[in-house]
Amino acid sequence: MNTHRRRRFTISLWIISLLFLFLSTLGPASSGQQPAAGDLPTLIKELKDKDAKRRAEAVRRLTDLGVAAKPAVPALVETLSDSDAKVRYRAVIALGRLWSGNESGPEIQAAVPSLIKLLNDNDEYTRKRTIFALRKIGPGAHDALPALTAIRGDRNNPLWIEAFTAINDIERPATDDVSTLAGLLKDKDPKVRNQAAERLSSMGMKAILLTGRFKGEAAVPALIEALKDPESQVRYHALSTLNSLMNNRKPLDLTTIVPTVTELLTDADDGTRWQAAALLSEIGPPARAAVPLLTKALADSEDTVRGYAAEALEKIGPESKVAVPELIKLLKDPSDQVRESAADAIAQLDPGSAPVVIASLTEDLKHEKPEFRGRAARALGSFGPEAKSATPQLANMLKTEEYFWRHAVVVTLEKIGPGAREAVPALRDVLSDRMTYIRVAAAVALLKIAPESKAEIPPDLLAQANEMTEENEEDEAEEEEERPRVSPGYRTPEGVYVPPPNTKWDEAIDLVGRGFGFYQAGNLDAAVKSFTEAIQIDPQFADPYHHRGSIYRIKREYAAAIADFTKAAELDHSPERHYLARGVTNMNRRDYGAAIADFTLVIKLNAYNAEAYYARGMAYHYKGSLDAAIADYDRALAIVPPVTRAFAARGAVKVTQGKVAEAFADLTKAIETNPNDSFGYETLGDAYIRQGDLEKARAAWTKALALSSEVQERTRIAKKMNSAEKQ
Repeated sequence: MNTHRRRRFTISLWIISLLFLFLSTLGPASSGQQPAAGDLPTLIKELKDKDAKRRAEAVRRLTDLGVAAKPAVPALVETLSDSDAKVRYRAVIALGRLWSGNESGPEIQAAVPSLIKLLNDNDEYTRKRTIFALRKIGPGAHDALPALTAIRGDRNNPLWIEAFTAINDIERPATDDVSTLAGLLKDKDPKVRNQAAERLSSMGMKAILLTGRFKGEAAVPALIEALKDPESQVRYHALSTLNSLMNNRKPLDLTTIVPTVTELLTDADDGTRWQAAALLSEIGPPARAAVPLLTKALADSEDTVRGYAAEALEKIGPESKVAVPELIKLLKDPSDQVRESAADAIAQLDPGSAPVVIASLTEDLKHEKPEFRGRAARALGSFGPEAKSATPQLANMLKTEEYFWRHAVVVTLEKIGPGAREAVPALRDVLSDRMTYIRVAAAVALLKIAPESKAEIPPDLLAQANEMTEENEEDEAEEEEERPRVSPGYRTPEGVYVPPPNTKWDEAIDLVGRGFGFYQAGNLDAAVKSFTEAIQIDPQFADPYHHRGSIYRIKREYAAAIADFTKAAELDHSPERHYLARGVTNMNRRDYGAAIADFTLVIKLNAYNAEAYYARGMAYHYKGSLDAAIADYDRALAIVPPVTRAFAARGAVKVTQGKVAEAFADLTKAIETNPNDSFGYETLGDAYIRQGDLEKARAAWTKALALSSEVQERTRIAKKMNSAEKQ
């Protein structure tokens, strides 16, 4: 179970890079009138038009044609040297989409020199897309290796990672055929063997992540032989590929190679050692002969090796019990991940050691670093009801800001069961968590720990909790191993926009990046222009509308901002942030009724959006509906974790209402929560004036002035001080 958590951590960078690769290779199509293959001669002719705009548009329309534009490659190659920067940039994108990565021939050879020159282009985005095009060419771009190597070696170059990836793709064998690559694993040239091994490893990882299936069985005999290759990188990549194959629905039977893999636990290469331990973990009980060396590996200098060794011992089962004394030592390992792996292993191998492990993990719940606390909380779940003594600390952890660990704590409390009754009040609070899946998990936990709490669970949560309880949930490891499925036309939970068909996302996303750059440089007009170009390229892309609206709001062009936020909300399947931004804009132009309507829309979409309650509370406050404002601030503060700015805002309302004693409690909490909150100190000064304490009011306002950087706020505070002095 824990092995998959570790694997997920190890391959997180692969997920990011592969998602980018997937998005970058989506087939383009115009969001307007789609060009046809019959337009090809005209478009090629327009590549030489005197008007740079017409040349740039011709390149873009050729990009729309996809593979049908292949006959235009020679003309596009010439366009790489165009005098206009935009034409060159779009030509690079077009060519990057047309090559599969395994082609060769005069067309590609003709493009490479021009692409190499573009690696020195003044425009960073052109350089970035050039590297991607060279990567897509693959082995045919061999002449670009010196220039790419120079970029890779310059850590001050923002594109060194892209260069690193391109070099790997260019140096790979000019094939993706598994059987051919397997044959190359036996080549006399160590470089060829390494390239073949790396390519198989890369293909395996990509296939498992995106489809859950790697059809690489034909390479297994050669991969097994490669485990004894004299080159460490060949051994490493062979192990990696075998690990990918073990993640197929029908894993391999690798019992016969356990001795070979076990020997690799002592390999000089760190990566080879942890890959070996990981593979032994996947093999499981048949790897029992590896227990002695796995036990020694628990003292390895590399924490990844120690962690995988612990997980392998857990997976092997009862024969690993002899390693428990060494596993107990790892409960104080410098690595939080190793501690968790060791605790999980001990829970499976020696339940009698539970008191020792639980005591150690409970102590880790006090650790200064959240990842140590979180992993300790999750590991306690392995001991179920026996972890009852940790309930008070776990209940306190439900207030953590890290939503991932809040969920882990809730799941652990559920596993503890009725013995965790002390956590029931804290779990009730989590029913207001801003994250839906955490609310549902809290409801499930309450039903198990205190069934009588059923009446306190909102009907919608109760229905979801009952559904989850009734179903036979998948094992936690399988749930965490669930692979990302990327479908066009939506935004992933991580916020990555996946363009629908009929868009040209490459250029649009670059233009959004340019817009951010202009904004950070203070050039708001250029930022607006860049976001506008992104919209023209991809009218279905919600982000540039939102960002342009934000710039318009800064420029106080409120009508334009509202129009953009409205359009973004229409395009985005999850429009919360757009309605929220539109509401803030309506606040800026003092249309509090419209702002309240916008924030209400957000709340209808997500009744646990604390920011929306806070913002609507402010709108009610400015409108004079003080009781409604208090109700919204109360709700914002009840959501876990709360929008703590609402303490000061609620205190300000109470000052206005004359409830000064209650206001002091809120304002004290606001300043405790955020000692740099100028508004909290300003309102505290207002409260002191209500009590007639000028000295304390002056001190609070002086502190507010010192913290504030906004001219309007400083002017307002100064006026209050002057007015109080005159009185």
